[in-house]
Amino acid sequence: MATDPAPQPDDASAAPGWREILAPQYLTRFLFLCLGVWLNAADSLVTVTITPSIAEDIGGFRYFAWSVAAFLLASILSGAVSGRLSLRLGLRGALVVSAILYAAGCAASALAPTFLTFVAGRLLQGLGAGAIMALCYVATTALFPERLWARVFGAIAGVWGVATVLG
Repeated sequence: MATDPAPQPDDASAAPGWREILAPQYLTRFLFLCLGVWLNAADSLVTVTITPSIAEDIGGFRYFAWSVAAFLLASILSGAVSGRLSLRLGLRGALVVSAILYAAGCAASALAPTFLTFVAGRLLQGLGAGAIMALCYVATTALFPERLWARVFGAIAGVWGVATVLG
């Protein structure tokens, strides 16, 4: 009984490996996608952890839940429209706009004199972070060949899991 030979590394039918994803042509793209996913996961969890201290420092503990809700709601909404945004502005343009929103939200939250200003900053952060997260998935299909999608999607999902554990 004859068996098929194992695919050779240069064989077109060979399963894609991590070596290809981590090759210079894809490495920077891959790292930026991982960073975008990590940013969203770590931000949502780290900020929730420190928000009680922030509320105590600047007042507004009764609005604590709003800081979480504002971020999550904005994140969901911007994630839902990020595909349309990337069609309109291009992937790079959509990511730049999202990063600016996120940075503005971080600055507003960090400099907030009142807790309601902090909540407004969290809303901006959520808009940026949600779009960045969704655009990471859009970018996977735009920046990598289809044969690598499963590994890249798996890796960025893994980054989410690690970020939630490590913060």
